[in-house]
Amino acid sequence: MKTKLHFLLVMLVCPMLLSSQTYFDRTYDIGDIDHPVAFVADQAGSVIVCGWFEDGNHENQRAFALKVNNFGDEVWRVTSEETSKYMALCITENGHIAIAGSKSDYGFISLINNESGEEIWSYADDTSEGFWFGSVNEISNGTDFRLHAALTTDATHPATYYLFDAENGNFIESVENPNNINSPVYVSGKMATDEIWFGYLDAVFCSRFDGTGFIWSFGAQHIAGIDKYSPTQGCVVRVEGHSIGLLIQTIQGEGTYGEFFDIIQQDYTVTGSGSLGTDKLLVTGTIDGEMAIWFIEHDLSAMTDRSYPSTYPRMGIDILGLPTNDMLIMGKENSGPGDDSDLFLMKLDSEGLVSTHELSREDKVWISPNPTSGTININGLEEGNVEVSIYNNLGQIVKKVSHTSKHISIEELTNGFYMAVVSVDGKFVKQEKLIKW
Repeated sequence: MKTKLHFLLVMLVCPMLLSSQTYFDRTYDIGDIDHPVAFVADQAGSVIVCGWFEDGNHENQRAFALKVNNFGDEVWRVTSEETSKYMALCITENGHIAIAGSKSDYGFISLINNESGEEIWSYADDTSEGFWFGSVNEISNGTDFRLHAALTTDATHPATYYLFDAENGNFIESVENPNNINSPVYVSGKMATDEIWFGYLDAVFCSRFDGTGFIWSFGAQHIAGIDKYSPTQGCVVRVEGHSIGLLIQTIQGEGTYGEFFDIIQQDYTVTGSGSLGTDKLLVTGTIDGEMAIWFIEHDLSAMTDRSYPSTYPRMGIDILGLPTNDMLIMGKENSGPGDDSDLFLMKLDSEGLVSTHELSREDKVWISPNPTSGTININGLEEGNVEVSIYNNLGQIVKKVSHTSKHISIEELTNGFYMAVVSVDGKFVKQEKLIKW
């Protein structure tokens, strides 16, 4: 009897915990073909995305930035009238958004007001045609604040970065490393207040406010991200062969170690990465044509994965771990004919599951009996293609039923705690803790 009472207490508490967070899964139409590239979240939980879009003929590229609140509702959007692409962004100490990329085929950087999306200042490089700023981060010595932007191109070129006064946009200097690099800079990470890492396929460059730093060389087919691993360590997430590799190094440039994890699927793409505090490292992309997340334990002991079926094909581009222990995925959805695509944002809990009140029918769907000894009923379902996925406490799918009736047998599952996720026509409807005894 004590065990049953404990189960019932969990069932009463869990819905309250879930409802304390706001989760969403939203799409945003920017242009005919959307190319979201980077995103950040501010202290209020709002999300700012940047990238570029083009017409159906893959012409007329235009940069965009979009802000949504913590419910996924659009706050503002900014689009350029000139040929342009935004490639990177960051939040500055004063709360504004530094955004970088190219305009008219030259490096371009600007600071925009986080509340309104209005431009505060901008800088356009006019000396390096065919180049763009592939990363931007703010560094500080505690008094002064500088924006650090790597100037890059899709050809062999010297590793070069520009420094700007973060407040007024005044150009301070450009620094050229004697080492040539043969692929664009497209990832970076802030490791400390005064130190950032930016990288390409064969190396990571450390750059500090005082001008010192180091180079960390390796090889990779793709770098998914440069993420903070601990207060004193950074992590490079890379793809090499048929595996995801993590290389961890201290901020001082010493003590390198890591681990490789085999990807068991044959059809996959790896695109972006992030860290969920000191709990997990997150990697996103696709598995068998469906958006996916790989979850890597922080001690590098194991990697698991999860894919997310949807009505239209999706690809996760990048992923963020939030201070609330939730996560955000940003990506693109091929939602129309040809190459037409939209931007999507999905907010998930720490296990990679959705719990949202965005869809009103969620409150009309419930599972009974719960706890159960063998069979559950999905009540309140509407017409449509219904799918029920049941996850164990490791986040692994142990049963999936499509085109289901209201009655589902789970007699083959061992007694314990599970999570049932119900979708209709590829859209999330209900998530509920499930107990089998």
